[in-house]
Parts: sequence; C-alpha cells; structure tokens
Amino acid sequence: MDAFKKQLFVSLGIAVGLVAVAIITAQLASGMLTRTAGEIDQRKNELALRTTVTASLAELRQNFTRAEPLQRILDKIFPPKDELINFGRDFINLSRQRNLEFGFNFGNETLASEDKPGFISFSASGKGTQDNFLNFLQDLEKSTLFIKINSVDLVRQTSSESFNIVMDGQVFFR
Repeated sequence: MDAFKKQLFVSLGIAVGLVAVAIITAQLASGMLTRTAGEIDQRKNELALRTTVTASLAELRQNFTRAEPLQRILDKIFPPKDELINFGRDFINLSRQRNLEFGFNFGNETLASEDKPGFISFSASGKGTQDNFLNFLQDLEKSTLFIKINSVDLVRQTSSESFNIVMDGQVFFR
C-alpha cells in the first residue's frame, strides 16, 4: 500500500502543482489583458481627441477662408491707430474750410478687442454759423474714418447769427 499511497500523493501533488501553475498563469494573463485593454482604451481616447481636433482645425481653416475677405474690408474701414495721429489737425483744417473756429483735444483711448474696434475719444469747441456747422458735419460723414459724435451743444451768441459749439465723439481704429 505504500507504493499506492506514494503514487497517490505524487499524482495529487502533480495535480495541485498544475492547478497552482494554471491559477498563476491565469492571474498573469488577466493582468496582462487588463493592462493591454487599458492601453487600447487610452489609444482609442487619443484617436477620438485627434479626430475632434482635426475636425476643429478643418472648420477653423474654412472659417478663416470665409473671414479673410471680410477682414480686408474691416481693415479698410478702420485704420491702424498710428494713422489717427493727424486726425486733430485734419479736423481743424476741415472746420476752417467751412469758416468755423475750432479747438480740438484728444481724450481717452480704448484698445481694440476681439469683438470691438478700438477708439480714441475727442472733444472740440468753437464758433460759427449753424449752416457752416451742418456742412462741416456732412464733411465729417464723408470722411474715410469711422467717427461717432456723442454729443453736440449749440448755444446762440447774443445778437449774432453765430453759435458757440461744443462737441465730443470717438474716432475708431483697428
């Protein structure tokens, strides 16, 4: 019986050893599969992100192509800020052509943002007739600059056709 017990213990030992090896192998394989699945999931997410980024880039390029002609138009409407250096002098010269006597002052500057043009505030005061002033305003409207007049005060001088004029506004730039 000793040989039978010995054979039984050896067979059981081999079977237990094989089961232990099978369990260890299954655990290692499971860990490798989990790690590989994680890497695949990460690569899938990266691919989805790249696809989204590529689609966004294509849309941006398409929008840029459509916006470029409009940007050129806006660049013509709104001059660069540096070109406004002579605005005060031009304002005075234009008023003189209409027989008005004006003084001119630049005010605060607001820089351009992504959705709004920049502007420089100005104020002017002077005197002249109402007709000359109205003609002067029409000349300003015909100007290549985009000018916004915020307020105008006309006060008639006593016993005269002349008015004291005070105005302020903004001239825009890109």
